[in-house]
Amino acid sequence: MVHEGLRSWPVVHGTAQNKRITLLDLQCVDAKVFSLRFDSGQPDQLDVIARTALIGLHLDSEDDAEFVSCSATIENLTAWSRESAIEHRVKLDQETDRLESGEIRYVPVGDPQKAKVGDVRANLNHLLTLPDFERTLGATTARIVERTSVEFSSTEPRPLREWLKMLSGMSDLMSLSTLTACTEITLHLWTPATPEAYPDDYPLRDRLHEVAVYERRVVTPDPDRKGADLRKFLLTLDDLPFPVLMPRWMEVNDKFSSAQSMILGLSYIAGGYLQSRVVTAIGAAESFHRALDVKPTMSEREFKELRKTLLEAVPRERKQWLADRIMRNEASLHERLVDLARRPGEFMVALVPDAEKWAKEATRARNGLAHDGRSESHTLEELYAVVEVTRAVVILNLLSQLGIPAKRMAKGLSEHPVLSTAARLGKAHFADENSAA
Repeated sequence: MVHEGLRSWPVVHGTAQNKRITLLDLQCVDAKVFSLRFDSGQPDQLDVIARTALIGLHLDSEDDAEFVSCSATIENLTAWSRESAIEHRVKLDQETDRLESGEIRYVPVGDPQKAKVGDVRANLNHLLTLPDFERTLGATTARIVERTSVEFSSTEPRPLREWLKMLSGMSDLMSLSTLTACTEITLHLWTPATPEAYPDDYPLRDRLHEVAVYERRVVTPDPDRKGADLRKFLLTLDDLPFPVLMPRWMEVNDKFSSAQSMILGLSYIAGGYLQSRVVTAIGAAESFHRALDVKPTMSEREFKELRKTLLEAVPRERKQWLADRIMRNEASLHERLVDLARRPGEFMVALVPDAEKWAKEATRARNGLAHDGRSESHTLEELYAVVEVTRAVVILNLLSQLGIPAKRMAKGLSEHPVLSTAARLGKAHFADENSAA
């Protein structure tokens, strides 16, 4: 046995089926030697895993600005776009209710929906297949398939990770819109055309070069699974047009990335220990409120004067102890939660009837788990209520930042199964006892 340690490589080039392949971020999982001698210092068999595979080019570094466009199909994107080229009509006999005639046809939806995000263009492309027939021994099936893809492009080439971040942001938007874990189904990148490499009359000389992308993901795409019912969408393009929504979403996605990652992570990773979900949900709420950059109720000047007065009033041996506890002029977790519970609008009372009570219990639960490692003052049912209500509060604040009307959010709160369950738990656990009576 030779102990050399595990190795990793940022980039590996290869070919398969006459296509160039780039593997990124490889790690060795196994190395074997089939002889008793190890003169070469190299294993006879090396097993590796890669995070990303690019089919169609040899990329020297992830930081190389090689790509001018990217595209992806994403779970639930087609329904979310609220566009369909497929029409169906059925005619029934009014006396017998029997089918007289019916037809399925498609009419192209027209130009793609377009938006501008800084110097990047975003398009929603509607894709249709030609009608086809499948004949089996038992039946004949006719079908048309339509799907929507999102495309980002720019005039200047950009590195791989910038494009993948944009597409990942769209997956997060689908996850927020449905409150289910949505991921990319297909991923493609394009490098600039190279007309100088072809004859003048070559038909493809001005075409961009396509690169297929495969990545290891937390969620495995399942394009054949039944999609979410439209009533279970919190947000679609019926609520905000694509040109308005996209720049807002990219800004919100960047500003509240930490909070969003934590709150959507509760959907991406189902189950898990309830205690860790409590800390994650409340951590997301605190992170979100910090990103709002709300000014403290006390001015910085007043805070410094008060801090100085307090430090002068305590014995010398306690000054450092006190200084460590009044370092920053900022809101407490309790104050942050109360503000979040009221910020989206008056309809939030249906989710958090008593904001003070919810903030108190959520703070106690978080502090007990984070500081003492336990929360003996709460039952498992109460901890579950803290998670679901806090999760819903952050989600509605994210929607509010996007500019979704309060009436639409109130409707989602009453109709969507995740949010309506949270509202029921909020009423059961965080309502003022006197008002409830």
